Amino acid sequence: MRTAMIETAIRMELYRNGPCALRALIERLPQFSWNEVFAVVDRISREGTLVLRRRAQFDYEVSDRPILEPSRERRTAVGEGVPR
Repeated sequence: MRTAMIETAIRMELYRNGPCALRALIERLPQFSWNEVFAVVDRISREGTLVLRRRAQFDYEVSDRPILEPSRERRTAVGEGVPR
């Protein structure tokens, strides 16, 4: 149950403020420990619903999973974007 609360808090923080450094996210959620926030970020990034990018040697950026445009194969299959 606490994990669900942490996940909700992370998602709300990202929704309100957009992508941010992992360190900043942890600082914005002082009601949870560093370990708790990191464990949830790790889990949901592995599920593919959150993006964790390495920005520098010891710095990571956390963001919601971007909405991807249809693949080129899909566009070609339905006749979009086909050169004429």
